[in-house]
Amino acid sequence: MNKKISEMTAEQQEAVRSANRAYKQKQRAKEKPLIPSYDEYQQEFAATEPYKTLNQHGKEFAAKVAEELGHRPTPGAYDYALDRVSRTLLSLKRNWIKQVSEPSGELVGTYFIDGCDFASDVIESVHRHGLKRSTMFAAAFRELLELLDKRYSRQRDKDLAVVQAELNGTYVPPAQAA
Repeated sequence: MNKKISEMTAEQQEAVRSANRAYKQKQRAKEKPLIPSYDEYQQEFAATEPYKTLNQHGKEFAAKVAEELGHRPTPGAYDYALDRVSRTLLSLKRNWIKQVSEPSGELVGTYFIDGCDFASDVIESVHRHGLKRSTMFAAAFRELLELLDKRYSRQRDKDLAVVQAELNGTYVPPAQAA
């Protein structure tokens, strides 16, 4: 027979309350989604089919753009921009997006992005290397910028302004702005 808590001794009441607290904490822990660390998720993601798809897509995209431009990308910012655009665009389209911790933020495919901050560097690299001369790259780049603008438009910052300037055709690379 269960006693009412008011009929129990102080020690019994404390034991019941302690057991109830422990049970509730366990329940809350089960309900909370565990956010993996960046390293944990990268290691897990690297063993998946989407990761293999991103690698293959990145190589094919770079080869097609190089063919259109008439030369292979050189290591550095040029191939970095190609890879960033191809992987991020495909990841956004397929919803390969994951919140991670340590550092905390949003991982889109294999790139850690928060809002449009990464886009500023990519936009500058695209202009510096003339990547928009490739019609395939220009179309993918525009589509990516439109998705970023739509997804992160609530974050009003200087990086979003750079994305919007590029979309509007008013972006001026830093070297030309001075």
